[in-house]
Amino acid sequence: MDYQITKSEIKKLSLEFRGVANRLFHVKYDSGINDLNRFLTFIERNPVVYDFIATHQVKDYDIPSIIQYSSSVCDRYEIPEDKSEEISFTYQLLKYGAENFEAYMLFTVHFGGAYGKSFQQQVDTFNKVVVFPFYRHIETHLSSLLIDFGDEEQKTINVHVYGDYMEDRSVNIQSGDINNQGLLNLGTINGAVTQTINQLKETSAPESAQLVDLLTQLQAVIETEPALPLDEKESALEQVKLLAEAGQNPKEGAMQKVAKGAVRMLRGIREELPTATKFLEETNKLLPLITKLFGF
Repeated sequence: MDYQITKSEIKKLSLEFRGVANRLFHVKYDSGINDLNRFLTFIERNPVVYDFIATHQVKDYDIPSIIQYSSSVCDRYEIPEDKSEEISFTYQLLKYGAENFEAYMLFTVHFGGAYGKSFQQQVDTFNKVVVFPFYRHIETHLSSLLIDFGDEEQKTINVHVYGDYMEDRSVNIQSGDINNQGLLNLGTINGAVTQTINQLKETSAPESAQLVDLLTQLQAVIETEPALPLDEKESALEQVKLLAEAGQNPKEGAMQKVAKGAVRMLRGIREELPTATKFLEETNKLLPLITKLFGF
């Protein structure tokens, strides 16, 4: 089966994926399996996303044994450093959790190192250390596709699905000039943020001019903050991009949920830094102004 996907459709896909992921990132300790299933279902029912996952399935892991061992020694199992192995491991781990645990809390507690922590802290740690990097690989892939489109709004990607997609999941994306690269470097992500903020300037939303100014300031603070590690800068910039996208319709309920999730992620990044940083000082001023424009 063949079908085509446009730049606009990939943008919508990316935005919807972020919304699904944000629900999982902010679950309460006594819930979450439904959100995990929703997250995995989204991946598996979207060929562009699932092809990316499938092409990185380079190794089969004995997940039950890994979970049992880490639980018995009260230590975290190690996430592979290689990108493809990390994607393989995390996807297989999440699938196993969704299929074998009735509660997300019971699944994440097997991450190990939970002694002395609350269930909520354990869930939050699991989402941050295990799920979020996996999500970022996928989101970066979608962002790279958008960048390769350039300004060609009418350009399409031809997607070929072999057989019954939900049966064999064998999907091949064919495109003359699409480079399915790995993690974008900081400069590329920063360029994507700038492009999205520029798009916000062109919208008719009355809040857009103020939001453009605030997000531009926030972007600059993130770029220049020496206390932020590279991966945290990438994460923070992705949240700015998300806010810029949601700002195109800031009073819509779905967009407000996306914006709330992005603000929570930025606050989470801020909390891990020393108190005397420019990022902390500026976000204390900028985030309340941004949330006010979104109406929450």
